[in-house]
Amino acid sequence: MISADGATAFGNAGPGIVSGPGQVNFDFSLRKRTAWGASETRNVEFRAEFFNLFNHPQFGDPATTFVLPDFGVINSTIVSPRVVQLAMKLNF
Repeated sequence: MISADGATAFGNAGPGIVSGPGQVNFDFSLRKRTAWGASETRNVEFRAEFFNLFNHPQFGDPATTFVLPDFGVINSTIVSPRVVQLAMKLNF
């Protein structure tokens, strides 16, 4: 924006009008329960949980310090890569 005297001035855009990259995260879980013994209340449960199943990268916000050479550059990811968790539980 150029002011009346020809000098540059700050614009009138408010803070927070630009957002960073979006996030896509797929979590998935499988569970298998198998009865054992004469009683239906006794069972073995196996569980597999997958966090960020498709291992989709999710980037952080760009650098916002104008005077630094990395201004506008995205330098990091914000979510862990794919994580798999296995569990087994015995109910009696």
